Amino acid sequence: MCMGEQPRAREQVFEKLFAIDPTWRDLFVLDFDGGVRRAMFQTSCDIIQNYVDNDPMAEARIEAGQLIHDGYGVTPEVFQLFFKLISEAVQIHHRVHHADTWNRTHTAAWDAMLAHFKTIK
Repeated sequence: MCMGEQPRAREQVFEKLFAIDPTWRDLFVLDFDGGVRRAMFQTSCDIIQNYVDNDPMAEARIEAGQLIHDGYGVTPEVFQLFFKLISEAVQIHHRVHHADTWNRTHTAAWDAMLAHFKTIK
């Protein structure tokens, strides 16, 4: 679903994030081995899976994540941006490697999820 075990997808998401605002890289100054980024990406993928499974923990985890990230000066909009970047990476991956199975319904489902996530405060 989210490619949590795909290191290249994770790297691409963070490359895009840091390209948008290079100062965000400073938030990971102590992430010497990439463990924080791996955990952040995997947690985000787990939240996406919670949402797909209609697990109410998805909303609770987003609320908690936004509160935690607020302590680092990360706004809810930037927090939400990370999910958008994951969505883009997943869609690119599937269009390249599984073009015959990706369709508008998949895109619409990701868009609906992202729209729903934006309503969580």
